[in-house]
Amino acid sequence: MNNSENIEKLPKWAQKKIQTLEALTKSLEQRVMQIKGEVETNTYMRDGLNKIPIQKNAQIIFYVGEKQQNSVSVYIREDNIIDLNSNSGFGETMVLIPRAANSFYIKFVKS
Repeated sequence: MNNSENIEKLPKWAQKKIQTLEALTKSLEQRVMQIKGEVETNTYMRDGLNKIPIQKNAQIIFYVGEKQQNSVSVYIREDNIIDLNSNSGFGETMVLIPRAANSFYIKFVKS
């Protein structure tokens, strides 16, 4: 008798819990591999001078403003274009303010 046959004999709630734990384990194993640099990625988080790898093409969301109701999300599309989106809970508009040739600020202003 194998493990899947044993699991099928359990109550449905127990089967679902095992499936959830298996998925979580797989996700955490993938994360550890990414941190160790064992999985290809194009997305990193900066911590001082360290680059910490995160899931390839992960969408990063920054929350700002009063009650953190404004957000900006950034991710790399499959066609290698960087996509930048905003969302405002207060109906504010995202404005890009040039800082230098290779840098800009993002600010939310009342519409």
